[in-house]
Amino acid sequence: MSVEKPDDSIGRGVAIGVMVQAATIVSAALAVIASPFIYCLFAFGLVQWIGLVPFMMRDFKGGYRQSVKGMAIAGCIGLLLNSACAGMFFFHFSRGPFR
Repeated sequence: MSVEKPDDSIGRGVAIGVMVQAATIVSAALAVIASPFIYCLFAFGLVQWIGLVPFMMRDFKGGYRQSVKGMAIAGCIGLLLNSACAGMFFFHFSRGPFR
């Protein structure tokens, strides 16, 4: 049985997840200059997990179980929103059936 940390909460994990996603957005803005392929990786939100997983592993080993849940929630919502946004842009700029 593990003892919970006093500052362990889902909100703490969500805050860390949002900060990692903000850093990913800044990185994506810089990646547009580098290559469209790299930007596509950022656009679908997969790269955020490269930054988020080490934080999750650190907190899991440190006993912050609720924070890990919060980071997973923030990461999944971020991936969902990034994918939906990229899909909307693709649909808007492609020659879809509604044009």
